Amino acid sequence: MTSFSQCKPQYDLLYPIRHWLEAIEIHNPKLAYLLCKLIPAQCPFEHDIVVWGRKLLLSR
Repeated sequence: MTSFSQCKPQYDLLYPIRHWLEAIEIHNPKLAYLLCKLIPAQCPFEHDIVVWGRKLLLSR
């Protein structure tokens, strides 16, 4: 039996942007710096919730 996730078409909505960014040749240090600031190094939702020094929720 096939699961629902196997039947559903997989489409990456960010693929066109990712493809465009990977194709850019950067020769300007200011542009490189700007792109590094705009693109997060990690997922912004991947944080631990800590209250009074105790971890309540680990999201990873």
